[in-house]
Amino acid sequence: MKTEYKHIHFDDISYSYPTRKTKSFACRSNNTDTPLGDIQWERAWRQYCFFPVHLTVFSKGCLNDIADFIKQLMDERKKKG
Repeated sequence: MKTEYKHIHFDDISYSYPTRKTKSFACRSNNTDTPLGDIQWERAWRQYCFFPVHLTVFSKGCLNDIADFIKQLMDERKKKG
């Protein structure tokens, strides 16, 4: 699974949520390692969603990278059945 993109990367933070059955990831800036948000399973929507940090701003490219990462997570989940 691709976790490194041009301006952002994703770190597995599932260890922070030991009781959850699904993975969680932190989205961080490559340049400053600043936290930009988390990707977690949203039970009500039955899919992974991005939860941005308050007052963060994203370009179209970054949003595409976030969407690509979520797509990878959803594809991986579908393969597991």
